[in-house]
Amino acid sequence: MNAPTLRLEGALSFREAPQALSRLSLEFARLIKEHPVPGQRVLLDLSALQRADTSALALLLALHRQARVKDVQLIVQGAPQELLSLARLSSVDGLLGLA
Repeated sequence: MNAPTLRLEGALSFREAPQALSRLSLEFARLIKEHPVPGQRVLLDLSALQRADTSALALLLALHRQARVKDVQLIVQGAPQELLSLARLSSVDGLLGLA
């Protein structure tokens, strides 16, 4: 069975982060409801993310927190280099599975 996937596109900065978190949280809740399997994997595809700042890291941390509460493994893939660099500088790359 393929893991359900969430996608982020475009820019994710301070301006876009609150709306993006709200949208992703709702989508995440819907996916978990549709696939209620303990230990379920959910993919977060960032390959279409064009710009990201530290707000993107905050959003990823919030989604990881939600996943942990629901016993879901959030797998981040396709993170742009800019976000990877910010995660390393902030020492959260390992926590977010970006290492």
